[in-house]
Amino acid sequence: MAYKFPPTSMKKLLFLFVLLMNVCSIYAYDIIIEDSRIRKDDIYEVIKKWAFTTLDSKDVKILYEDKSSGNIIFEGKYIDNHNGLSSRIMHYVLPYVIYQLEIHCDSGSVTAEFIKLKYSYESLNKSTYYLNDYTRSLLIKEHEAIIKVMRKSDGAFDIDETIKNEYNRLKPLIDDARNKKDDKSLSSKERRESKQFYEANEKLYEVYSAAYWAEYYIKTDIYDKDKTGLRYYVNNYLEKSE
Repeated sequence: MAYKFPPTSMKKLLFLFVLLMNVCSIYAYDIIIEDSRIRKDDIYEVIKKWAFTTLDSKDVKILYEDKSSGNIIFEGKYIDNHNGLSSRIMHYVLPYVIYQLEIHCDSGSVTAEFIKLKYSYESLNKSTYYLNDYTRSLLIKEHEAIIKVMRKSDGAFDIDETIKNEYNRLKPLIDDARNKKDDKSLSSKERRESKQFYEANEKLYEVYSAAYWAEYYIKTDIYDKDKTGLRYYVNNYLEKSE
């Protein structure tokens, strides 16, 4: 006889499924808003106003615009405040993404797509003189990892398949080493090897992880953030047009 989930369990599973689908769609999408009330010339001006009133702190500028076709390409600088490195939290580096966002306005629809995402770090040149040895050593390891990744691309690097592949390659290895390095059920040799691998690669993994997740955060922030996101501005325009 087939097992029947209790109603509460079914509700929880349905909620988790819907939540997972929403997260996956946010990460993967190029935004499309369709509504018969959208008028091409009106929405074109709305999009320009949105960019210069909500993205100005990210140094936005127009690289290309053609009102007749409805195309606009913006370039901006997105500060990655989700980056979890201690160097960012302690304001020793400023991580950011240079992006190009192409928006197409048409009667009945708005389409947006990030056509360029380049990750970079700016050194804020703060002194480490007053830090204790542990913290100074931590920052040095992070800086070495940042330089190692950036050196491969002569500075800013594309958030592309190379970054994603390195993140996906390192994640299970780091997770495995983290679990094994203090596992007393393992031999001392295996614990030592796991600890050595973890300490040698932890910061490199964190640099790749920050770049990997930046694509998710920039999309959710610029597309969907309450009061300032692209969806909010288009929906607000639609409400006013009623």
